Amino acid sequence: MDMPEKKQELVNRFLRTFTHYFTLKDMTRIFLSLGIKAKEQEVREFLDSNPYVFSLEREMYITKAGAFTGKLFSIHPTSREFDQKMVVIGHRCIPFVNNEIAPSAISFFSDGQMLKSVKGSFDSQTVLGFYSLFGEEYAPQYVAADPANAEFNLVVSDFELPPRIFATGFDITPLIEKHGFSRGDRLLCSVSDWDNCCVNVMVCHEDGNFVENKSSDARVKWYSNLEEHLINSFDRHGPCDSIESQLETVFFEHADQLCIYQCGSISEYIERHARKVGIEFFGVETRLWKKGETVPAVGPWNKGDFTDPQKYPARKHSFWATPDFIFDQYILDMFFRREKDCSLIIPRMYPSEKYLNQNYREELLLLLESRSAILSEEYNWFADRSAGELRQKALDLYTRVSELVFKIDSFVTGLEKFPQQELVILSQLYSHVTHLLQVISDNPDIEGEVGDFLLSVDGMNWNFEEVRGILEDAVDKNRHDRFKVIK
Repeated sequence: MDMPEKKQELVNRFLRTFTHYFTLKDMTRIFLSLGIKAKEQEVREFLDSNPYVFSLEREMYITKAGAFTGKLFSIHPTSREFDQKMVVIGHRCIPFVNNEIAPSAISFFSDGQMLKSVKGSFDSQTVLGFYSLFGEEYAPQYVAADPANAEFNLVVSDFELPPRIFATGFDITPLIEKHGFSRGDRLLCSVSDWDNCCVNVMVCHEDGNFVENKSSDARVKWYSNLEEHLINSFDRHGPCDSIESQLETVFFEHADQLCIYQCGSISEYIERHARKVGIEFFGVETRLWKKGETVPAVGPWNKGDFTDPQKYPARKHSFWATPDFIFDQYILDMFFRREKDCSLIIPRMYPSEKYLNQNYREELLLLLESRSAILSEEYNWFADRSAGELRQKALDLYTRVSELVFKIDSFVTGLEKFPQQELVILSQLYSHVTHLLQVISDNPDIEGEVGDFLLSVDGMNWNFEEVRGILEDAVDKNRHDRFKVIK
């Protein structure tokens, strides 16, 4: 649903701050009050795909701000942190805070006073561990983005970390002096302002008979409950979009059992208590999954998605559903090549003619020509030199990935027979290269970042070549099996 940027921000502001349940009709009325004309079905689709919202039954909704504000979670500082009188923020507040705000920007409060932001020095593996729930593949990027490491150029070193690195945290000196916070104690936390990432902390002493008689057994039960709910989540929801989204679902659905005074921490669970759950590879990424098992691409949770163009990239990649910015990037690439004939774009988009019928080709050419006429008025070849090479390489990869997706598309009822990890990687490559083209579209002046993006494209090309042959063999085998003569 298209809406003006200012009205989009007002809607998002509401969804980031409203903490009560609301209905589809409520949201439709809000749209109308902002002068946004939308049918109920359009509003429903908007809410169902919105990153700030949980969809409930009977057209009811609650924002993540509403779901997680005031819910309890805990942080158990390590001895290394206590030695430096600080707590590293990292992933400690997942999944309770607004993930659009960097961990270093989360504010912590005790007795109404904000705790001072500080930085500590740790060995690099320890620091990476503080970010592992963002995905081990992304942890170095979070470390590089931490203001505590501003003096390091981790991009230049290809994210190879030195032996010791810094991490942003908050000062626990006031907690030690006022509340007797000591080594081994934990912090009980709750979000007071989800939109601005404000977190209240209180000291939870863990000593003497209290631990042994009351808290210890309850926490062991907490870890057991978390594991059970995670396993059930895998069966119901499969591997979600990220580790964080998996945890969001579990803690939202089971807050009554997990957001309690005796709660443990997710980090402690993964490192010390998990028996059936681990961090497993999912293509080129990682997910929480059943320990030691391969994370599948297809399961009961998503079989229907492969016939839904909103959920399965192969169905998305059609003439009518392809985003405008993809067409525009092919056109700008034509300009970069100093060409004027839009018909030259078509074989670059569809190298195999069998995917095109004559009507489709004619309508596609008309679209390209009409967009070309608009874009040509402002195109500047000299200003495009930085993005031009990157765009060309990204489009080449996009075309090859899309063509393989098309080949697999016809097997929507048998995808569970395909190599699962390779299928996952192909889907991730499609998403990543599409996102890169979106970045180029939104930020044409990216001269300073071109080198990093070119390295990223090279990496994606390498990954694609690793899976291409395996998946093409699977296509041939499945096609052969479908056309066997039955005697």
